[in-house]
Amino acid sequence: MIDFTIDNFKDLNIQFPPTKIIFGNNAISRLIEEIKILKGNRVLIVTDKQLVRLGLLDQINSKLRKENIDFYVFDEVIPNPPISQVENAIKFSKDKDIDLIIGFGGGSSLDTAKIVAIMSKNEGKIIDYIGLDKINKFGLPKILIPTTSGSGSEVSHSAVLTDERDGNKKVIYGFPLFAEVALIDPILTLNLPPKITSETGMDALTHAIEGFVSWKSNMISDYFAAQSISLIAKYLRPAYARGEKSIESRYNMSLASTLAVMALVISAGGGAVHGLSYPVGAKSHRSHGESIAILLPYVMNFNLIGNVHKFAIISKLMGYDNDNLNETEMAKNSIKAVKELSKDIHLPQRMRDINIQKDEIISLTEIAFKNFKYHFDRNPRRINPESAKKIYENAW
Repeated sequence: MIDFTIDNFKDLNIQFPPTKIIFGNNAISRLIEEIKILKGNRVLIVTDKQLVRLGLLDQINSKLRKENIDFYVFDEVIPNPPISQVENAIKFSKDKDIDLIIGFGGGSSLDTAKIVAIMSKNEGKIIDYIGLDKINKFGLPKILIPTTSGSGSEVSHSAVLTDERDGNKKVIYGFPLFAEVALIDPILTLNLPPKITSETGMDALTHAIEGFVSWKSNMISDYFAAQSISLIAKYLRPAYARGEKSIESRYNMSLASTLAVMALVISAGGGAVHGLSYPVGAKSHRSHGESIAILLPYVMNFNLIGNVHKFAIISKLMGYDNDNLNETEMAKNSIKAVKELSKDIHLPQRMRDINIQKDEIISLTEIAFKNFKYHFDRNPRRINPESAKKIYENAW
């Protein structure tokens, strides 16, 4: 039994997501029922062209046709969606007089769907809502259906997009971004390519670890995060190696992703890994998962002194034999475990591997503290621009 007594005397001040979560194999079969509950008559599906080409949308389209529900498809979503593209989706939705949004795909499609939903009822421009809790009104009802196991956008109150004005990622946070329904069907992830499996899996692990060690964590978020870390340590490798043949690994990775983001929501969000990774991803034009994977062990090493006990628990959760070790030695094993997992699933290990130049570190630090300082406020160790710069240098 893992000892969580360190948190037994913390007061609880938490916000559970208002989302109805329907999880399990063939959860997609509940779609029509949920659309009817939400009184959807003119539905917009927000997705990407790759999923359309693969035919993954066919079963949804056939269900909607059978029930004579009017629907339209916006399939222009690309990774790290730019604001202009999201604005196109908003215009499309308004032109078609849509009354319910379905997000179908990875984090970019789900985030786009959430922004389309809120901008249907909120005035102004997307840029007006970047930051924390600036959304005034609830938007259209939304059903989110993930086809990856990592972003957890289906149960989060955030959305990430790219601001073309400066090329940087920006994040919108707000209670109205929570979905009314999350339909999480592991079967939809069976044919996820190994590369996306590894990137999204490491994203989920980072959510769990950051939620677990945050100074704002609590006994409830701890249990969600711990379970997620344990599942990822056990099932990410087989999901990467031959996930199309292992519904067990896909099921448990879907579960781990959901639990990880719920831990983040309950413990008030991510820490320095997210704050530092967003500028790296924008600068390198690489995936969020790759940026996260590179920075996670270096931020863990920096943070270790801030929560040695929790990092020692992480090493246990990830399968390390810690017999005859003191707690600090056990905590250091958590970093080893993360590095080993990242290498096994062939993720880049250094910022130079994704074409970040060393002379860009100063600008990365400035961008991180300009746009994502709130992430550092949740970190288990106090962080300033000089220490952030040192983390980047170590990760280069």
